[in-house]
Amino acid sequence: MGALSRLASDAVYRALLDTIDEGVCLIEVIFDASGQKAVDHLFLEVNSAFVRHTGLGDVVGKTARELVPNVDPFWCETFARVARTGEAARVERYEPALDRWLVVQATRVEDPEHSLVALLVRDVSAGRRAEEALLALNDRLREADRRKDEFIGVLAHELRNPLAPVRLAVEILRRTAPAEPRIERVRDVIDRQVTHMSRLIDDLLDVSRIARGKLALRFERCDVALIAQQTVEDYRPSLEAAGLTLGAAVPDESIWVEGDPVRLAQMIGNLLHNAGRFTDHGGHVEVRASVDSASRTADISVSDTGCGIDPELLVRLFDPFSQARQDSARSKGGLGLGLALTKGLADLHGGDIAVRSRGEGHGTTFTLRLPLSTNEVQERAEAAPTVSSGERLRILIVEDNQDAAETLADWLVLAGHDVKVAFDGRAALTAAHGFHPHVVISDIGLPGGLDGYAVARALRSDPEFSAVRLIAVSGYANDDARRRSRAAGFDAHLAKPPDIPMLERELANVRRA
Repeated sequence: MGALSRLASDAVYRALLDTIDEGVCLIEVIFDASGQKAVDHLFLEVNSAFVRHTGLGDVVGKTARELVPNVDPFWCETFARVARTGEAARVERYEPALDRWLVVQATRVEDPEHSLVALLVRDVSAGRRAEEALLALNDRLREADRRKDEFIGVLAHELRNPLAPVRLAVEILRRTAPAEPRIERVRDVIDRQVTHMSRLIDDLLDVSRIARGKLALRFERCDVALIAQQTVEDYRPSLEAAGLTLGAAVPDESIWVEGDPVRLAQMIGNLLHNAGRFTDHGGHVEVRASVDSASRTADISVSDTGCGIDPELLVRLFDPFSQARQDSARSKGGLGLGLALTKGLADLHGGDIAVRSRGEGHGTTFTLRLPLSTNEVQERAEAAPTVSSGERLRILIVEDNQDAAETLADWLVLAGHDVKVAFDGRAALTAAHGFHPHVVISDIGLPGGLDGYAVARALRSDPEFSAVRLIAVSGYANDDARRRSRAAGFDAHLAKPPDIPMLERELANVRRA
């Protein structure tokens, strides 16, 4: 130890040691009488940084247990192993007695008479606590995100419920009200606003699902030219009612892509809806579809002669909730979700969407690009005609919202069907045995202990109702709700407020026994 002491007392060595930011110390491992079990370690030399990193002062000549009686025995065992084997160790560990996270590197010092180990010590408590705080914050954010998703789902359900009877009331007015211009105008206003509200709810849910990676697509080989033509005709009445002209340059030949046909129509519809909102009366909207042979893409563009887009907005146009400047009346308002949703759907299809505008007042062109199908078959499949059974059906409605149940019943009676209403699940099963329905239209959320899923399972387990067509109509319309309804035995799942043509198609699929 003489040479070591002389080195330690050297002024140059001491100055160098104290400039090191990490704690440095030399220890001697103390073994029991057998020489096999380490019982403590003695501090021989430390630098000033060691005090900062450990909080221990005046340690030279003292053992660890003298300084910290309840010190974790792990340290002594680790240092003994290093002294015996010569294998260096690096440990990051929390020491409760010091209330610190320490990183310790231990290396054997060769000495024939003593079990010496050199240590480099760093207090990393601040970093670890910041990391733990960040993890805790992430946990809280995930929980907040989960609660937000639950809230959006419940909100959508609660908003959809009152929209269902309003939409059906409009259809009843359409069939029964006298042909008086003011009544027709008011009825059409209600219909448009219900459609607008339903669209906002769907967009809000879909953007949330895309952000969480939970939007499921049903891919198949689709003729996007045909989808574009059909979507143009779907939107023509509303655009022309707003005083716009709508043109379409869509080839008669098929343009095949691999995609979800419902979502493809939704993307094109979003662009048409956006064009209609930002183009004043007397303007023009144009839809074009073509094939780019060089890039092997199907290109669908929607152009308008509307207000155009400020160049500063172009860079964030597809961000959720991003909006152009609004006038004081918010006449061009909205939630800023439609374009973000379209961009997300395009990405999920392996495609992209681009926007071009020469600035405010110069119109806008959006171009949706989708990869062409690798299947070269070019024949266009003929669309299956909508078939109406034209038969009088017995239809059981299961709905706890009285307004929704009664308006749906009135609409079905006007369509020539026999209808019975049950306001909870148990009443539905009782009514089914006496009424023998061809169709059951059921809500999912029902009081009385039996929800719509349970009603469907009970009916499917009874051979008497094996041929009954079960249609879920619910404010819960996410992928999980649809999967659960299929598993329970429903043949179809419609979101509230139900799309009337879609409900008519479902009834047309009924085959009476």
